[in-house]
Amino acid sequence: MRPWRAASYRAGVSSCGAIAASGAVSALIGAYLALFPGARLGVVIPLGLFLEFVRAPAYLLIGVWAALQVVFAHIGPSFGMVAWWAHIGGFVFGLLYGVYVRAAIARRLRKRH
Repeated sequence: MRPWRAASYRAGVSSCGAIAASGAVSALIGAYLALFPGARLGVVIPLGLFLEFVRAPAYLLIGVWAALQVVFAHIGPSFGMVAWWAHIGGFVFGLLYGVYVRAAIARRLRKRH
């Protein structure tokens, strides 16, 4: 058994990696929104027996997702049991970091051309 796994069992937490991963994925979503605000994302919408593929603006889809995270953190399922605040914190961090590095990326691209 790996040392980190043994430590998590001793602490009574068997899935400590899942919380960190969901916050990290939320940070990636926030950074994507900051770096590509005008992107259009594909979404599959089930309509009965049929599936409809729709392209929607990233800010709309990610905004709805972020709003759901805030709602679920307050009144959602498994109140206090799911790491909703980790999702929100990761998203905010990724958004702020994306805004911070966007200027550095633009400078680097200007130097190249």
